[in-house]
Formats: sequence, C-alpha cells, structure tokens
Amino acid sequence: MTGTKHGSASHLPPLATIGARYTALVIDVVVFYFGMILVTAILYLMGLDVYEGLALPGDDETIRGENVLGLLMLVAAAVLYFAWLPARFYGQTPGKRLNGIRIITVDGEVPTFSRLVLRNTIGYILSYWLFYMGFALALRDEQKRTLHDNIARTRVVIADRKDKP
Repeated sequence: MTGTKHGSASHLPPLATIGARYTALVIDVVVFYFGMILVTAILYLMGLDVYEGLALPGDDETIRGENVLGLLMLVAAAVLYFAWLPARFYGQTPGKRLNGIRIITVDGEVPTFSRLVLRNTIGYILSYWLFYMGFALALRDEQKRTLHDNIARTRVVIADRKDKP
C-alpha cells in the first residue's frame, strides 16, 4: 500500500473540495465518538468504569491512576482510527471513503502510518490550537492544503475507484 504512486506531479488526482473534506471529518468524528461510547458502555457493563473520576477542566478532582486506562484507550483508539485506518486503506477513513476522497503525499503516494500520526496528532492540534486558522489555510491555498497537510506534506484528493480496497 505504501509506495503506490499516481505518476508525476502533473498527473496527480484532482483536489477534494473543502466541503467534501469537512463532511468527511464530521462523519469520522461521529463514527469515532459513537464507537468510543459503545466500547465504554460494554466495558462498564463488564464492571470496568474507565472514566470514573476523570477530571474535567475546572474540576477540583485530579486524574487518578485508574483513569489513565480511559485516557490511554481514547488516545489509542484515535491513533488507530485516524492514522492506522488511512495508512492501511489507501488514505481513507470511513468518512473519506463515503465522500470519495483520500489522503496522499505531495508526491502522490499513500502516506505511511508515521506520516499520518504526525498529520493527525501534532498537525490537527496546531490547526485547532490556532483558533482553527490551520483549517482556514485551505481557503486561500492553491492546493487546498491545511496546516496539518503542510506539516505532513500531504494533500486530500478525489479517490480513484481503482485505488479503493
């Protein structure tokens, strides 16, 4: 899967629209959170309350040792969903697949797992942290690339049917 190229830069697939990217993100966030709710509910029914006592910002309570499991579970699930899935399935999460778009490198290759971890952790954090300006970059960028795309040297394009798993 890695190393799959589209040829020269002039033969890269057409860029995805900002609307398709946004819709894919909304779908992915909904799917991810419903999945986390389901897993948490199953674990709770099994007697494991992974979020018991987890402090929210402004709470006087601190995170206790047993709450680390819930936090680690959330981080691991996010890495699996937003980095491993697109690395394994040609740059697509379920939301991107439903919208017919995918992530590729600027060279037209399927991004590696480590590149997607960089893009979807540090890149997304910075895009959000800068008052969503990292996302707004796509409005003015000729390649419609966001801050996290620039950090990881990726772009989001319309998926070619032959590239789908």
